[in-house]
Amino acid sequence: MGIDAEAIEKIVEIAQPEIYETDGRQVSSAPLHNMPLPEEPRYPTVSLCTLGGLVKFVADFALIYFPATAPATRMITVLSPTCVHFVGPEMGMRRERDIYAGVLITPPPFRFGQYSDLEMFRVELLTRFEETPNRAAILNFIAKINDEAIRTLTDSGISQTVQAKVGIASFGNVEVPSPALLAPIRTFTEIDQPEGTFIFRMKKGPSGPEAALFEVFTDWQRTAVERIRAHLETFDELKDVPIYA
Repeated sequence: MGIDAEAIEKIVEIAQPEIYETDGRQVSSAPLHNMPLPEEPRYPTVSLCTLGGLVKFVADFALIYFPATAPATRMITVLSPTCVHFVGPEMGMRRERDIYAGVLITPPPFRFGQYSDLEMFRVELLTRFEETPNRAAILNFIAKINDEAIRTLTDSGISQTVQAKVGIASFGNVEVPSPALLAPIRTFTEIDQPEGTFIFRMKKGPSGPEAALFEVFTDWQRTAVERIRAHLETFDELKDVPIYA
């Protein structure tokens, strides 16, 4: 037995939700769902590697191609010590803000809390830290350590005094500089790297002396983003663009 057109129309009519007015509010006899928003292509993000490149992008491109956009609707956001975005105006309910340009770096991480032989430790200290007095002191200290077994004389849990070979035949008691104030390269090299406090430790390893750095908690991320913001604010090209960190 078939269903005629009139029956189909009746079924459709019954299935339609009814809207009621109650206590000044509209309610429905069935769940209602919003229609999906239309998909709009987002502005292609330009990937950059330096803060100077971002300043040049804003000066040479963004302010030319978006002259009608009020300055307050564009902004630079410092998302982290390694990521900065230049974003466009609010697009309402249609879609999120466009990211015109993004600067992202990935500094090589230092293996904090892990012991390594003195040669590797020396290389990493030279290449992954800015020059500071404590870095120079640690480098000078480990240069006096020979490949024989290290002998710890005193150990307070923070600082150590070890017996280091000073000359060809003589030994001297040398205090390891710890805690040490060091500046690992963990953000853009265009700003001064935030300093942190580190515990410098040494021990006797299977093939000779080993050294490690243990980081004491410091709010270096906050310092880094504030320095990035302050650095960007020095450029006249960004005077009309709000910078948030």
